[in-house]
Amino acid sequence: MKGFIKPVNRKYRKVANSFKMHTFVRSAVIMLAKDVGFFDYNPEGNPPSNFFSCNRACLVNALWQETENLDKLKTLFNVSNQFPDFTLELFSKMRRLRVLYLGRWQSSGKNRHIEVESTEFLKGLKYMLDLRLLSLHGISGIRELPSSISKLRSLRVLDLRACYNLENLPKQVGSLKMLTHLDISECYLLEYMPKELLSLSELQVLKGLVITDAKHRSFYTLVDLAGLKKATETKHQCE
Repeated sequence: MKGFIKPVNRKYRKVANSFKMHTFVRSAVIMLAKDVGFFDYNPEGNPPSNFFSCNRACLVNALWQETENLDKLKTLFNVSNQFPDFTLELFSKMRRLRVLYLGRWQSSGKNRHIEVESTEFLKGLKYMLDLRLLSLHGISGIRELPSSISKLRSLRVLDLRACYNLENLPKQVGSLKMLTHLDISECYLLEYMPKELLSLSELQVLKGLVITDAKHRSFYTLVDLAGLKKATETKHQCE
């Protein structure tokens, strides 16, 4: 409301895709974040991979070496790691995570390529019962999500945009009753979507809805979408 954070290109849209800060505002935010210990900072003033005091960590270039106190970690943000591969054992310890942002965060410009060799670690999501935001934006190699994603009953935002290898969206996504934002745009290998999505009563934004014809196992009509009463924006692609 004070104008510190401003939407970009919202003139013809009800929902903004990206936001910006004035340079001076951004500098002030960084200074305040250091003062209150929002992240741990290295001598150069950048947030490192450790999380000794703040319970928030950044992935910078490579995975951190710290394996203790993972049960206290609340935020994990990928700054510059192109290969965010975890072991299932390591991932399963992060039981208090609220924000897990492994994907690409840049909205434009030189977007780096992110990939994983194995998705076995994603099975550890079932332990993150407090998770509210999950972003796998732009990560290749993810063909499907584990059915145990249904355990994430506190999840509000699920960002799967540009997961180019994603072939299947499990019907268990319909169990995410708190979900308000779902982005599956640019997931070009998705051929159909489970009907269970229509049970997401809190959903406000749905991007990338796949509308198929009757020869597929599942298809949507515009009448079906009327059930998403809280939706303010819906984008789809036809197959």
